[in-house]
Amino acid sequence: MGYRVHSVDGKQGEVSLAHLSLRTAQVTIASPAAGTHVLLRIPAAATVTAVRGYLVGGTSVTCNVIRRRATTNVNLLATNLVANAADAWTSSTTIQNGTLAAGDTLIAEVTAAAGSPTQAAIEVDYTISTPA
Repeated sequence: MGYRVHSVDGKQGEVSLAHLSLRTAQVTIASPAAGTHVLLRIPAAATVTAVRGYLVGGTSVTCNVIRRRATTNVNLLATNLVANAADAWTSSTTIQNGTLAAGDTLIAEVTAAAGSPTQAAIEVDYTISTPA
């Protein structure tokens, strides 16, 4: 998507603002165990493009991200993400319920941790909808 502009010299062109709409939210958890961690409140309509997990130490961390709208919770991934490669990102771009409304809350959920991991990160990439 671009916006038509006129420069000082009178020439027309298009400016793309797409790169300004991609955002990332992340929570880093020391000694992860089963539980939930608030990531953020969505400021404007958006679409989730990826969920990622990162593992430090241990064997694995199993996680998902919850979208809370009012009092309704839904998972963003149909199948939990298992981060089981030490010091590497594990990613999923197969998103369900990824259409976000202003005011939605994203919550990172650790469902299991194995092998005493020392740290884990859960990250969500999302794109803010730009006006037509």
